Amino acid sequence: MVTATEEELFNGVINLVSFFGPSIMDESIPGGGNGGSNGNGGGNGTSTDGSGSSGNQFNEILGTEEDDSINGTAGADLIMGMGGRDSIEGRGGGDRIFGEGDNDTLLGGTGNDSLLGGQQQDYILGGDGSDTLWGGRNNDSLFGEENEDTLYGNKGNDCLFGGLEDDSLFGGKEDDFLDGGEGDDTLVGDRDSDILTGGTGEDLFAINENTGGLSPSDADIITDYNPEEDDQIGLIDGLALSDIEFETTVVGGENGVAIRLRNDDEDYLAIVLNVVEGDLDFTII
Repeated sequence: MVTATEEELFNGVINLVSFFGPSIMDESIPGGGNGGSNGNGGGNGTSTDGSGSSGNQFNEILGTEEDDSINGTAGADLIMGMGGRDSIEGRGGGDRIFGEGDNDTLLGGTGNDSLLGGQQQDYILGGDGSDTLWGGRNNDSLFGEENEDTLYGNKGNDCLFGGLEDDSLFGGKEDDFLDGGEGDDTLVGDRDSDILTGGTGEDLFAINENTGGLSPSDADIITDYNPEEDDQIGLIDGLALSDIEFETTVVGGENGVAIRLRNDDEDYLAIVLNVVEGDLDFTII
């Protein structure tokens, strides 16, 4: 049994938010009341069903520093795994789940959930509902699955899979793989060299002046741009058509178009495979 005050739980969440940077700050964080609260977590390899209580609409459940297996309730839960390699399932309701210290497996279940992996290599599945997933600091695997999801890889070499419907995927720092799956998806590789696959649907591949680098190997690779599906290249963060130029190139035996920045270094922003320049449709965001 682990008990904590509402204030301790809330401060723990805020510390996680600050640690993982501004992208998580856009999500409203539950808690913050002054009433007492109990949370039950499982340690030493045991399996625990959530039975905590809360003064607000969230059922609060704390894990331990050991390897925990925690199941939430049919309602909205706030679950913190703490240390150890945790397996956490939110089940029903709109849950907030934080894996924290080690390699964790997080499953949102039904409802619109928010899941944050933490510092190590995490495996995060949104499940049913429109979910928001954050990978944290290491090499993570994120799966939005059902409905319209938002995935943030943050630091590390991450793999992001949107799944069904219209998803938004943000790679963050280092070399990431983004796959939108079905639906009209938005893919933002962000920094370093990323691989972007939109899947089926009308997809948007977004780039800015910080995308890519000095050589073709630094550029984002867009694997399946399809003008017949009305795919677009989105120019974001002030990047304009007048800032870019094009050249034909070959990557891994496949022809493509390199999008380069008109600056002193002529950075390679992205390489779009199996198209010609006239196939590309741009939009300013």
